[in-house]
Amino acid sequence: MRAPPFDAKTLRSAGMAEINRIIRDADPPRPSTKLSQLTKVEPGSGQHSAAEIAKSCGMKPDALVQTLRRELEWLPMKAMRKDRAERYRSAAEFADDVRNYLQGKALIAGPESAIYRSKKFVRRHKVGVGAGLAIAASLVIATVISTISFIREARAREAEAQARQLAEKREKETRQIARFQEDMLAQVDPAAAGVSLMASLERRLSVTLADRKVPEAERQKAVESLRNGLRQVNATDAARGFIDEVILLPATVASGAQFKDQPEVEAGLKQSLSSTYYSLGLPTKSKPLQERALSLRQTTLGADNPATLESVDWNGRVMLVTGEATKATSVLQQALEGRKRVLGERDVNTIFSMRGTADALEAEGKLDEALALNLQARKLATEVAGPNCDSAITAAVAAARLQQKQGKPDDAVATLSPVWQTLKAMPDARPRLTLMVLNTLGAAQAAVAVTQPSPERWSAAEATYRDGLAVAVKALGEEHPGTFQIRDNLAHVLLDSGRVDESMKLLEQSVEIGRRTRDPGDPALLRSMNDLGQNLIRKGDMARAMPLIAEAERGMVAQKGADAPETLQFSTSYAVLLEKQGKLVDAIAKYQDVLARRQKVLPEEDISVLDASTNLGRALTKAKRFADAEQVLAKAEAVASTKRNPTSDARWNVTNQLLDTSTTWLAADPKASVAARIPAAKAKVEELRAARAAAQPAADRLEARLRVHILGPLGQCRSVSSDCHQPTGSSLCQRKSGLDCSRAARGSLHPDRSRPHRRFGILWHTIVMAPTRLPMRMSCCCCTAEPPND
Repeated sequence: MRAPPFDAKTLRSAGMAEINRIIRDADPPRPSTKLSQLTKVEPGSGQHSAAEIAKSCGMKPDALVQTLRRELEWLPMKAMRKDRAERYRSAAEFADDVRNYLQGKALIAGPESAIYRSKKFVRRHKVGVGAGLAIAASLVIATVISTISFIREARAREAEAQARQLAEKREKETRQIARFQEDMLAQVDPAAAGVSLMASLERRLSVTLADRKVPEAERQKAVESLRNGLRQVNATDAARGFIDEVILLPATVASGAQFKDQPEVEAGLKQSLSSTYYSLGLPTKSKPLQERALSLRQTTLGADNPATLESVDWNGRVMLVTGEATKATSVLQQALEGRKRVLGERDVNTIFSMRGTADALEAEGKLDEALALNLQARKLATEVAGPNCDSAITAAVAAARLQQKQGKPDDAVATLSPVWQTLKAMPDARPRLTLMVLNTLGAAQAAVAVTQPSPERWSAAEATYRDGLAVAVKALGEEHPGTFQIRDNLAHVLLDSGRVDESMKLLEQSVEIGRRTRDPGDPALLRSMNDLGQNLIRKGDMARAMPLIAEAERGMVAQKGADAPETLQFSTSYAVLLEKQGKLVDAIAKYQDVLARRQKVLPEEDISVLDASTNLGRALTKAKRFADAEQVLAKAEAVASTKRNPTSDARWNVTNQLLDTSTTWLAADPKASVAARIPAAKAKVEELRAARAAAQPAADRLEARLRVHILGPLGQCRSVSSDCHQPTGSSLCQRKSGLDCSRAARGSLHPDRSRPHRRFGILWHTIVMAPTRLPMRMSCCCCTAEPPND
């Protein structure tokens, strides 16, 4: 079977030149093209048709054409190339190429492309290439799957990161809102808010009645009626209750309902609300919120997270104000150590924890440790934020308070004087901080004036309190409890420096304002009433003193309970007044009640218990119930002689009163068996006198001897027996006892050392009393004894 490339008929009909041109220039058709053209063949032409050729190959024409279009037509086409260089170089090379085709190798006539050669390689190594392709396909599929998974995970991570960022943003915004609310509410003074609330109600009523054309007389009567009604309500508690019900309680409910699936947000809100309740003076409301915030943060954030440590610190503070001092100290120390470890010692939060821990140590009576920690906090706060920052100033105030408790008022003055000078020079007034400094500084200066009296020292204390009163009136108003406190402090300083009338004027002002604006049971008003009553007693005005002191005692019993220390002070004042009025039966009953209540909560050697025994024994002696008096005093003296040191004021008082009872009994009944006990009692008094004299410098002994002689006839001793029960100290007794007496500044100070009458008193002693050597008794209960003979 054959089919020549050029048509034989065309060649025969052409001339030699045309034949040469066709062979030289014309490209022969491809075998596949030629085969497809052989549909009909003329008989005798020597050619076969496509069908015949395909049949001889066992194929169909179309299939044969497709086969020829591949490598089979490359061989003849290369052999017939016009360019010699493109044809096979020899018949042998042509034969080799035919063998290449038969063996499946790449043809010399084939195109020189990587694809073509790769195809030929694959055809020769189908098994190996198949296996390789399978492996490659597996790798590709695995890569694709991994890539898809990675993309999905990346998208999930990105979505999670976006969600977390959104959540963090929302949490941050929520926290900022909570912090803003906390800061704003922390600045709210419930006492000031209560005063403003009551005043606002009065104004609104007055305006409403005026708009309704109500006559002025009726308006004033209605406003006065409202004012009297409102005075029955504790304004401070009303303000706290309003803030709680309107703002804090709804926020508490919402924080648990809306953020139950976001524990960090819920914890932050709970912490903010707890701190706000704490700042408003509602620790019982703060406690459950604080415990919840701490639990959430420990679970979600871990123990060493700064937020968790914040909750630990506040938890300790809440414990401290709710009466768990020992437990609070442990918790606050834990917070302090954690913040030191995580945040560093100089972080403001660490310094905050130092001051909280110091407060807890102070509550436990560990004054040295508390003082050291406050001084360290002040030093660090000064280094970090400067001496004028709130942390440095509050730490200085706490340190000064502790120094005064330790009997070092000079150190307290040295600590706070530069702080006050700095605050005075600052343009931005901080009234609360300023009042805190001035109250503490004034108390320290007054204590210094008591132990080292001089006009300059009393003037310094007075100036400090006057500055404080000016700040309080301007920032808080006349009716604020803070103003009451500093006004009363100033009144005491004026009284101690001999300016009785000025002192009483201030106390009368406080009582007048309090009666007009405050709840009848307000502690600040009750203290002012009691203090005014005490001053009236000193001036001999029993008629005015009685209702004041009686009302003050009733109010304090209602407010704080009959067993509260301050209530017992008021009760003792009332008993003294009854005693001075000669109502001994009532006075004895009151003294017995006070003694029983003190014995219930205090150890038998406590100064308050011993003083209560002394007061009762004195009243029983005046009532001529000598046996009962001796029994009470002998028991107290036995306790004091074994559990109080020889320079103790309490021991001195009870021993002297026991001697006085015995001698009075003997004078009333010369046959009484008490005569045998008097020498021993006198010996004990002399023993104590010697011990106290040994603990006192010679110059002080001389001055004390002079004062002992002048106080009785002049009646200038302020520390009458009514004051000795108070947790304060007599300068005279304190100086004579080597500072054993724990009573330090309020209500029982001997002012004679700095009063204007002092020189006259010394002249009285020198000219009138000394020549007569008349035995006298002091009017001061702390020193009720015959004067020393030296």
